[in-house]
Amino acid sequence: MVMQMNPNKYNANSHTGRFNKRITIMGQSVIQDEIGNEIEVFTEICKLWSMIKTLRGSEYNAAGQTESVDITRFIIKWTRTIEDIFALEKTKLSVQYKGISYDVKSVINDDELNQTFTIIAEGKRRQMANSISIDDLAKEITKAIAEYTADVTKGIEKEIDDSSKLAVKAISDNSPERTTMYAKGWRRKKITSGGTVKYIVYNKAKPGLTHLLEFGHVKRGGGRVEAKPHIRKQYDAIVPKMLDRIKSIIKNGG
Repeated sequence: MVMQMNPNKYNANSHTGRFNKRITIMGQSVIQDEIGNEIEVFTEICKLWSMIKTLRGSEYNAAGQTESVDITRFIIKWTRTIEDIFALEKTKLSVQYKGISYDVKSVINDDELNQTFTIIAEGKRRQMANSISIDDLAKEITKAIAEYTADVTKGIEKEIDDSSKLAVKAISDNSPERTTMYAKGWRRKKITSGGTVKYIVYNKAKPGLTHLLEFGHVKRGGGRVEAKPHIRKQYDAIVPKMLDRIKSIIKNGG
C-alpha cells in the first residue's frame, strides 16, 4: 500500500463533521484449518472513530479512475501507530462498517500534516465467515464444532435407529418355523442415559425361548434339542455394516 497525496483528501475548511462513526480496521492473515490447510482470513487490527464522506462518481473519475464503484472516504485522526499499520505494504487491509467490508485502495496523510488520514475504500459485501474479528473467529470455530458435533450425533442416532429396526425384522423373518407367536414377538427398546442412546432388541411374547432356540437345550427324557441359530446370524450381518456407516458419518461430518 502506498502513502500518497490525492485530490480526494479531507479538507477541514470545506467539510464539517465529527469523528462519531465506529469502524474496524481488518488485516489479512493466514491460519491453518483443522486438517492443516492454510486459509486467508481477515482479522481485527483495531477499532477507530471516523468521519465518513461518500465519494461521488465524478470525484472518483477525476482521480484518474474510469470504473463506476461504491467508494467511501473514511477520515480518521493521525497517530504514529496507525501510520505504521498503513505503511505495511504487504498487508492487505479492509474497513468494516455496518456489516459491509470496504477494500482499502489508498491512504492519504492529509497535506502531510500528521493530523488526519483519509482512507479511500471500495465498498464490497463480504461473507462474515471470511471477515471477522479475533473474538468472532473463535466464536465461529466453536459454533462450527458444535454444528459438526450435532450433525454427527444426529446421523449416528438415525443409523442406530434404522439398524435396530432392520434387526427386529431380520430376526423375526428368520425365526424358526412353528414359532409364530415367538416370531411376531420381536421388539426394540430405546434407552437414553448420560448422553448416550442405545437400542435393545428383545422378544416380548416368548422371552424364555430365545436362549433355548438359539443354543439348543437338553430334553427332559434325555438327548438334546438341536440349536436353531437365528439371532447371532442377524447381528453379524447387520452390526459390521452399521459400524462402517457410522465411520462414514463421522468422517463426513453428518
